[in-house]
Amino acid sequence: MSPSAAAVRALGPDDAESYVELRAQALLQDPLSFTAGPGDDVASSVDFVRRALADSNQATFGAFVDGAARARAAELAGIVGINRERHRKRAHRAVIWGLYVTPAHRGSGLGRALMTAALAHARSVEGVEYVDLGVGDWNRAAMRLYQDLGFTIWGTEADSLRVGDTVVAEHHMVLRLRA
Repeated sequence: MSPSAAAVRALGPDDAESYVELRAQALLQDPLSFTAGPGDDVASSVDFVRRALADSNQATFGAFVDGAARARAAELAGIVGINRERHRKRAHRAVIWGLYVTPAHRGSGLGRALMTAALAHARSVEGVEYVDLGVGDWNRAAMRLYQDLGFTIWGTEADSLRVGDTVVAEHHMVLRLRA
């Protein structure tokens, strides 16, 4: 599937149920990619997500793919969020969080399309000069995508996450939007 066959748009409160469903799938399928787990994720509440999607300090984007092959309407196949730091002293920074693309659509360009939308949003916010994100050291595909988009690693946090016996180091990355 090409990214042109997908529609990427900002999610709104009416998308809360679809978001919660896909987020739950993400946490189960890729536990090494997220700090939250199924038992402690605030985004498992439709009401919480509905309020968050209405918050003007952040944006969450979704990639919808044609569901005709499954005799369904377009399905949410990828998500990413971005929020501006809330503290005045850090308001020149935004943070990318929660990028996930369903396994069936990986390698199709949806991750890049979602990140492009999130970065365009950051560029549209007056005063935002930097975008930060974190990525597990094991996730080479995501790291390549972020580096292709201009992000650089500024530090690595050893033993950032523990999932069972697996220990994950997290690379902290930054993209400077404006000189």
